[in-house]
Amino acid sequence: MPSKLTVDTIQGKMMMHDTTFTKDLTVEENTSALLIGPIGVTSRLTVPQTSNLTVFNSISVTGTLDVTGTLDIR
Repeated sequence: MPSKLTVDTIQGKMMMHDTTFTKDLTVEENTSALLIGPIGVTSRLTVPQTSNLTVFNSISVTGTLDVTGTLDIR
């Protein structure tokens, strides 16, 4: 089962997430997601046609990259 992009903790105005994803990572259809890097994805990263993923800093995908939507790396 693919993992969802979720925030691990919210402390005041700070949100945190993992920096390494070892399970399939899929942005749900019709949604936008944001990741702060550097991050690593060792399995499959999927961004469907109706979805957007913005990554700040850098991303390393050593698995499969399946992007038909928008992937913006800043």
